[in-house]
Amino acid sequence: MFRFKTGGVARLSGAVEADLRSRETGLESRNIRALSDICAGVLHCRSVNTSEIASVLPRTSKNDDSRYRVINRVLANERVDGVRVMGGFVPQWLN
Repeated sequence: MFRFKTGGVARLSGAVEADLRSRETGLESRNIRALSDICAGVLHCRSVNTSEIASVLPRTSKNDDSRYRVINRVLANERVDGVRVMGGFVPQWLN
């Protein structure tokens, strides 16, 4: 996978993506990728400031406005159910 061959946020995003794919999260493939990019940005910045996250988001885009739109679309998406996503981590916590 190309994402593992690059460093920094892209590598972290690839690791988060692989972990999410291995769990029963109920997410579609494109949502997993977008959510893993945002998670990697938050972990890298150690902040939830969207301007900081947008600046390190591992996506090819022409400007920061398109990066903001990606973040807003993912967070507003009704198909990304936080409770269901976290449900994929419950079996690990119960062991």
